[in-house]
Amino acid sequence: MTISKAEIALLDTNVLVYGADESSPFHKDPKNIRDNALLGNVEICICPQVLMEFFAILTDPRRVKNPREPEEVTEEIS
Repeated sequence: MTISKAEIALLDTNVLVYGADESSPFHKDPKNIRDNALLGNVEICICPQVLMEFFAILTDPRRVKNPREPEEVTEEIS
């Protein structure tokens, strides 16, 4: 997936989860989007609801193979 600098991407929860979950078969593209946003190469928008869902999913052992500690996910959100 390619996003130009002139566009703003609204990220959904699944994109954030896949980008954070290295065991996901979908990890590569979402991580690339996130990394490019952190570098300022693309603009992204994330709704508060998405961040709450991201936290809930990554800390829940029923939803991910390797759940994370709440502090770790909070740091990633920051």
